[in-house]
Parts: sequence; structure tokens; C-alpha cells
Amino acid sequence: MLVQLAIVASGFLSVMPDALQASPENRLFISVPGDGTIQTANLDGSDLTRFITGVTPCAAFQGGGGTLGMARTVTGMLSSPMGMAVDVEVGLVFWSDPLGGYHDPYTFNASIFSSPMDGSVIRPVVTAAEQRRKAPLPPIPAPFPVHHLLEPVGLDLDRRTRKVYWTDARAQVVQRANYDGTVVETVLSGLTKPTGFVLDANAGLMYFSDGNKIRRANLAGANLVDLVITTGFPDGITLDKSRGHIYWIERYGRKRGVRRSGLDGSNPTEIVILGHSSRPRGVLVHPDAGKLYWTDEADRSINRADLDGSGVERLLTLHAGFASPGVPWGLTLGPTSVSTTTPTRAIKEKQRGRRRRSLKKSGTAAVTQARRRRRSRSLKKGGTAAVTQARRRRRSRSLKKSGALTVKQARRRRR
Repeated sequence: MLVQLAIVASGFLSVMPDALQASPENRLFISVPGDGTIQTANLDGSDLTRFITGVTPCAAFQGGGGTLGMARTVTGMLSSPMGMAVDVEVGLVFWSDPLGGYHDPYTFNASIFSSPMDGSVIRPVVTAAEQRRKAPLPPIPAPFPVHHLLEPVGLDLDRRTRKVYWTDARAQVVQRANYDGTVVETVLSGLTKPTGFVLDANAGLMYFSDGNKIRRANLAGANLVDLVITTGFPDGITLDKSRGHIYWIERYGRKRGVRRSGLDGSNPTEIVILGHSSRPRGVLVHPDAGKLYWTDEADRSINRADLDGSGVERLLTLHAGFASPGVPWGLTLGPTSVSTTTPTRAIKEKQRGRRRRSLKKSGTAAVTQARRRRRSRSLKKGGTAAVTQARRRRRSRSLKKSGALTVKQARRRRR
């Protein structure tokens, strides 16, 4: 049976969803921030495919809430994807993006985004976007709720309550919102520098790396506990709930690599020790396969080992070379049925329907203008004869309205 894995080039790995743990068919999702993509691969590193790219359409500007001007100018939105998680039941992928991106004329700030599992569109969940203009003109905000994030990094989902949680390293907080971006809340504040993040929603607990600590709290942000104090800088974090373990990345220090402890922080152990030139970022456990995965931004590699650290192997390397793009960061698991980024016919029909509804709301003039544009495109395809016929019909209608000349009189004059 084909076991597949999805890679996120953000360097942070999320715990595998319970719905996926029961299934032998999974795919690795990889976030690649420098390349501005989310890619997928089999669990052995083969069949590397782009799932989301920087030119994927943005739903907010494709007739679904944006103005006509925005729909014409904004065609995509992806800059630096990092933490990532999948909800198979609702068919959505979520990720954090600390840079946001720019698509003329709108600048997106740090954001949380989502996409359906076919990768057809990017949907802003929690974001701030504006059209910047020359001074002294003030910027024009985008047409959806604005929430200013600073540096969202780690991310995971509570699939029962359909809430997305994330860490903000610069704001020093843990926040959450509904899947549709409503009810944004700060769960924990006053932290040091929270980065990696993972939930055990069934137990009502969150685990995250913060400064030189691995910490735990309940989903309301209470009962904050320091589980492990490390000598390096912990980064990506994940859980193996079936065996009662936390795995995390030690990014710096003499013994950088992958470490493990009990869910209560007991018995911290070095699992994989990497060289001083390594810069590991994200980590992921596949409990059923008994495998551990991690990303290394130094050599742009995806690596795998047994859960005890033996059998280390490099699965693939992204964009080998000196250039900055193509650094893998985050990892999570998703279903094998991942399609290309080309929108399906049904999705295109929905987009057209949203455009028509938007035109109706904006008034008769906008509807008339849209019809004229459609006729113009059709006439161009039909050739010169069709254009000439259309011009005659317009003159005839104009003459009838004016009452100055009958159609026959106008024809005689043309002759």
C-alpha cells in the first residue's frame, strides 16, 4: 500500500491528526518559505509535487468579497509558509505565514491562511492587508476583518471545536480563532519566544517550545508548566501520543538534533545528534510506521530515522545550491488524494456565481459594464464581421431612442 507524506517548507512539524493515524495511506506536506510553496511527497521522499504556489488564486479577491479592481489585480498570496496542519474531515489545510506577501496593489502582513485539499485557492483566515499609497494619502484596508499579527510560526488544529491555534514569536503569545477567522483570542501572553506548537486536543493540552523551554498548558491557557529546560534552542515539536513521548528539535548547541521526553517532561533523551553545520527546524512522528522525520535548512534536506534514532537516512534535498530559496521547514501528514492547483470546473462555477452576486450588489451600472466586457471579448473572438454587425446594432438602437431618424432613413444616408 502506498504510504505518502506531505512536506511544508516552514520547518515546523505538526502532530499527525487522529483521523490520519488510523489510515495507512498518508502523504507528507512540506512548507518551503524561501520558495513560497507547500509541497507534498511520499513517505520515502519520492513523487515530490507542488501543492500550493505563489500564483494560487486568493479567494478574497476572486469575486468572493473583493471589489472588481481587486479581482483584476490580485491573483495569488503565498510568501513564507511555516507551521501547518490538516483537517481531513472538513478538507482544509492551514498554515502560518510570518511575511504575508505583496500582490499589486495590496500588501499582506503576517497571516494565517487555509486552502481546500485540492489546492485550488488560498483563503485568508486571520490577516491584515492594505493598499499602500504615496504620502500623504493613507492606506486603503482590504475588504475583510483585519487582525495584526507579528510573527506567527507554529500551528495546529483543534478538530473537535474547529479552531486553529498558533504561536506568535514576536508578540510572545499563543492565539486561536475559528476556522473562518472569527473570534480571534489570545490564550497565553507574556511568553519568551514561542515557536514550535502542537495540541493534544483529546487531553485538552497544548505543548510548545518557548525560549530554552518545552512548556505545556491547557487549551484555556491555564496551568502553564515548564516540562524541560534545554541547553540549546528548541524549535519544532511533535507528539507520539500512543507511546507517551514528546519529540522536539534542538536547533543550536553542541548536541543539536532531535530529542525526546515523556509527556510530563521526564527522562529527556538525545535521539538523533547532528553535526555543528546542521540547522534542523521541523520534526514529525509517524506512529504507525514507527518513523521520525525532520527538516534541515542547512542542506535543505528531509530526513528520516527509526523512533530510537537508528537507521538515519536522507530522503530528498530541495533546490540544492547556494541560493536562499527552497529551505524546508514545517512538516505534517495529509491524505494521498492531493490534486494539482488547477481549479476544477465546479470551483470555477462557484467563482463565477460569486462575481455575479457581487455585481448585483454594486448596482445596475456595474452589471451593464460587465456585460459589455463579455460582449467585447466574444466579438474579438468572432472577427471583424462580428464587430461591424455589433456596431450597426448599437447605432440602430441609438437612433430609435433619439427619434430623430428612422432606421430606413439612417440606412439611406449611409448608402
